[in-house]
Amino acid sequence: MITCRYRFKEVGWTTRRNEYDAVICEGNSLMAFSFDAPDMKLEYMIGSIKPDEQLEEFKSFDKNDISGLKIADENYKKTGSVFRFEDKTGYYISIRIKEEESRSICYRVYLNKTGWTDFASDGTVCGELKDVDNYITGIQFFSAPKDSLDQEDILKRADERVKVFNDHLDNSFLYIGSKFRNAEKSSINSRIERDLEVKTVDKGLILPLKTIDTDSRDGIFAGGVCDENGSFVAGLKRKFDKQTNMTVLEGYEVNDSEIEYVDEDVIFGGVIFPGNRRFGHMMIETMSRLWYLVDDQAETSDSNENTRKNGRIAFVILPESDEYNDTFFRLLGINPGRIMVIKKPTRFRSVVIPEQSFILFSDYHDKCNLIYDKMLSSVQEKSDEKLYLTRRSFTRYDGANDGLNEEYLEEFFKRRGFTVISPEQHPIEDQIAYMKGAREVVCSEGTLSHLGLFCKPGTKLTILRRSINSYLVPQYMIDEMRRLDVSYVDALYNFLPDSHVDSVFLFGPSTCFIEYLKAKGISYTEDEVQMDKSLLYDYLIKYTENFSDPQRFRSISKYDIFDLIVTLNKVLRGEYLSRFDYGTKQYELNAENRELLKRIEDLENKLEKTQEKLNKSEKERKEVLNSKSWKITKPLRKLTGK
Repeated sequence: MITCRYRFKEVGWTTRRNEYDAVICEGNSLMAFSFDAPDMKLEYMIGSIKPDEQLEEFKSFDKNDISGLKIADENYKKTGSVFRFEDKTGYYISIRIKEEESRSICYRVYLNKTGWTDFASDGTVCGELKDVDNYITGIQFFSAPKDSLDQEDILKRADERVKVFNDHLDNSFLYIGSKFRNAEKSSINSRIERDLEVKTVDKGLILPLKTIDTDSRDGIFAGGVCDENGSFVAGLKRKFDKQTNMTVLEGYEVNDSEIEYVDEDVIFGGVIFPGNRRFGHMMIETMSRLWYLVDDQAETSDSNENTRKNGRIAFVILPESDEYNDTFFRLLGINPGRIMVIKKPTRFRSVVIPEQSFILFSDYHDKCNLIYDKMLSSVQEKSDEKLYLTRRSFTRYDGANDGLNEEYLEEFFKRRGFTVISPEQHPIEDQIAYMKGAREVVCSEGTLSHLGLFCKPGTKLTILRRSINSYLVPQYMIDEMRRLDVSYVDALYNFLPDSHVDSVFLFGPSTCFIEYLKAKGISYTEDEVQMDKSLLYDYLIKYTENFSDPQRFRSISKYDIFDLIVTLNKVLRGEYLSRFDYGTKQYELNAENRELLKRIEDLENKLEKTQEKLNKSEKERKEVLNSKSWKITKPLRKLTGK
């Protein structure tokens, strides 16, 4: 798997993108990129045709045939390093695999004036060599077997990813302030395209969770499934294999005397998120492995098939509580008696481990749909076709109510025929029934929008963002997985730096909200879109109270004074400021740090070349010492003392 990050002028770095993913940042030149390809010796470069920006002298080439352009070896960067073209304009690129491999690299760029180029491959130059106004503003790459580069399905897939990006930019994120940033983050291809794995671990040991790191917001845990030798096998992934908040990616040592043995074959269900505080995570992450139980096409041995249909399902649970809601299990047709929560280290005859079908911040598999389709089939849909889901009655785990002025939105949509409900005040079965029957849903971003898992494909879902500084990756994956017709809207007046969690949100008829109403043909009077400015004071007081708590302050501690100025301008003046136009101490430190890293890289390259020369000299010395002539002249050297 090859991944890449790009840097565009005035915008900065994109998130890490996968093969085939397209990104176009119109009007902003590509300035840098970095590939990560652990299994391939990949090299890449970017160049400019402006005389004062030129990276290297052109070798002989015909300007009508860019394939004749030869790129000097020293202008290529190796896999994992950043090709930084600081404050300059990129016009052409070249990517190559240094050693002969069975795969080939294909890439194309989007030029400011002429759009997409044809695909180039393996060291070919791709881009513009004459027109200085036709710089690179977009890029797409993929790898493929060398004998199948011309297959139509490969190019079709590439075009599909372009379509996804354009659709997100032109539709889903049309009514927010940072369209490009959200479109590029949400259009990453997160779909797992291989078959999900099911492992069987003989004499598998399941360890209850224990906290090993309290620096993250909710802790990092050890536990889960280990093999008979104590090696970790499975727990909870949340972002590839990265250790992050609430992950379970390692086991721990226990004495044999602490282990209980149960002569039984069980299924590892994963991690239970207890209580109402973790409802969204219970709905997504706890259910993630249970596709295996409802997949009639799952390939299993006779013994595993019996376990799949009748065996107990072993879970570990977050240490904060032992209480959990079993409704989701019942809706999947699982008898609650099959559920067991591991409270002490327990070894089983075998543990069957279905792979996660939804990894919260990185991947999903289509098999995940089986889980929610099964739940939907277990309830009768409600008749309300237009829903507004409110969180006004909801209080956080710490007792706080973080929203202001949501009653404005409730009343606005109620006047337009929407039924307003507080989901947490309804049984889970009813929540699902409401979503199943709805044709149009409006709600704020978060657990409420995650209920889109229970919508039918094509349902119109309008998501009112709670924070202008956060990107809810799990929701982007839900939107795509459940094939929803989604619009994101900045219907907020948060004029101070915020975060998705532990923050304060002020809803209201923002400029973006009014644009949304116009585009959707929703009529309104001028009085209906006037903001009560006295609420700005209420917001300021609540914000101050909220972030006087040191724990909550951690969620905004990364922001600096420039972030405050940006947010104030965006909310109060409707203008977006680019960090690249303003000098801050942090920006200066980052530039200085980049310069130091570049010097280190240059020194390392010089050291590597010096070492190569030393190795070559040592090899030549050994060849001389082992040569026949050296041995024959040994007596002579003794006589001469040489």
